[in-house]
Amino acid sequence: MLACVLLLTVTGCKKRKDAGDGAGGGAAAERSVDVTADKAAARSSWLLKVAEDSTPLLTLAGTSDGWRHVFTGKPVEALAAFEADLAKSEAARIGAARAALELAFAHRNAGRLVVALTPAVLDAQKTLPGADGSAPHRAFVAARLAQRTGEQPALEALAGTPLAALAVAAAPGAAGPEGALLRGEAAGADASPPAGGTDAWAERLALRALVAAGRLREARARMDRLDARAPDLVAGEGTAAVRFRDPVVAGVEAHVYAAVALAALEGVGGWADLLRAQAQLVLGQASEAAATLEKLIAAPPADPPLALLVLSPALDAADLTAWATALRAAALAEAGQVEPARTLAGGLGTETVGRRVFRNYALAFTGQKAAPDAFPADRGVLGKALLDEVEALGEGAKGKQDLVSLSLVERYLDALQRLDAQAQQRGGDPTLAVKAREASEDKAHAAELSERNSMSSLAATAYDNVAIGRPRVALKYLSRLEPALPTVGAPAEMLRDLLSLRAMEQGGGATAGQ
Repeated sequence: MLACVLLLTVTGCKKRKDAGDGAGGGAAAERSVDVTADKAAARSSWLLKVAEDSTPLLTLAGTSDGWRHVFTGKPVEALAAFEADLAKSEAARIGAARAALELAFAHRNAGRLVVALTPAVLDAQKTLPGADGSAPHRAFVAARLAQRTGEQPALEALAGTPLAALAVAAAPGAAGPEGALLRGEAAGADASPPAGGTDAWAERLALRALVAAGRLREARARMDRLDARAPDLVAGEGTAAVRFRDPVVAGVEAHVYAAVALAALEGVGGWADLLRAQAQLVLGQASEAAATLEKLIAAPPADPPLALLVLSPALDAADLTAWATALRAAALAEAGQVEPARTLAGGLGTETVGRRVFRNYALAFTGQKAAPDAFPADRGVLGKALLDEVEALGEGAKGKQDLVSLSLVERYLDALQRLDAQAQQRGGDPTLAVKAREASEDKAHAAELSERNSMSSLAATAYDNVAIGRPRVALKYLSRLEPALPTVGAPAEMLRDLLSLRAMEQGGGATAGQ
């Protein structure tokens, strides 16, 4: 059985739920949700094709051992396996890009957490004994936070302090290699930062510049040696030392993995441009991503590879085109072309749940509040509609058991619902984002990595929980994720510090708030 081929070494091929459970089980279906179009779309989907005959999926699995790691939620191992097989097939190149992008998204979410927590941490550090001695460091980090969020940094206050040289190098448009290094530009790839930061900070700065310079192999080697929990700046010594994170380089590993994805896709065109554009967006190349997607949308290939469709939020080529359009709208908005983005997003269809989610995602980037009902409140409605179509294939469908054993319907719903969670968060409703993420979580492995709970989704759930004022819940996610994704150790430490300070202010011990 295909599920055993993919999962044997990890799960022992345990018996899974029946087709009527999981995606279609639970509370009674919402009568108000019309899934007629979704059922029709399912009939031409990759899900139904796999249910009819799983041979193409087995063939895909045979192109690289990386697919086994993809299906078992291990992107690090998947990337290593795919990269060993890059020369063998286009499927391995697509797999490598997907694994690298999953790691890029996970690190980016960890970095976004650092950025989100920085203002509260800086305020809390003002209450520490000897706070005056760390004032220059707080001012520098505050200026870097302004740079990260597109605001004007206030560096003048650092004149005459021990961090004056850093302030000069960090100023917008600062000349010389040090300035280029602090901006993450290629000209700073071989520069050493001014005194004042840690060795780890120098490494993080170098990663951005090396990626910009196209020196990816060197960037990866240095990234592998980097201590993810080491701070960027330290004020004071010993037990009185105060640790700081530079928001500009928070999640810098995402840049490296996005560049890895682009390298894997070299020479691969067509639908692979969907992945290429996502990597360009991570690298801050919004205009390039919009152009990449414009070309794809103008002439979409007829048959998307299964390597791209499987475990994605798309059912078929038409869905992928809609998803590419949504991404292009997001890219245009990120490039400052909000009105063209809004027009493009508004033209997306709403006939299926998937199309409504894509539209929601695109509009959220244009400053419009995401619709709260694009994805049904009871995901079992959509799950049952899809599984009904699977059952309608009859007993002759040779891939039905593989479809269920690999939880492919549930995982399609996960991908789509998590995309809607991004739209809710981006559209200004983090509470709905958290609800969507919780609904898409593998309840058998709550708040921890599993075949269905990915690195990027768990880090995003932690971010969204911070946004709605649930730091302890966020810390639970980060603590369980840290062994596999050490980068989340930085925001986890920041959360622990905030909770400890809050507890001490309320008369408790330093660990009472944790």
